[in-house]
Amino acid sequence: ISNALGKSIVSPAVITCALTVLINNVLGLALVNRDANLLGKYPLSQASVAYAKKHNIKQTKIQILSTWVLLGMITIFIGVMIWRSLMR
Repeated sequence: ISNALGKSIVSPAVITCALTVLINNVLGLALVNRDANLLGKYPLSQASVAYAKKHNIKQTKIQILSTWVLLGMITIFIGVMIWRSLMR
C-alpha cells in the first residue's frame, strides 16, 4: 500500500499508538484478573451471580499467567521497535 500511495503510511508514531492501545488493554486485563470475584460484581443476571457463587468460579492460574506472558512479549516487542528506530 505504501508503494502505491507514494508515501510511507507506517511510521513510528502509528506503531507507537497501536502498541500503546495494546499495552493499555493488557494492563487492564491484568488488573481485572486480580479480582477473583469479577463475575459476581458485574453480572448479566442474578442467576449468573448464584451460579458463580455455587460453583466457586474464579480466574484460573493459566489465565493470569497468560496475561503476564502477553504483557512481557508486548513490552519486549516495543523495546525492540524503539531501539531499532533509535539506531537508524
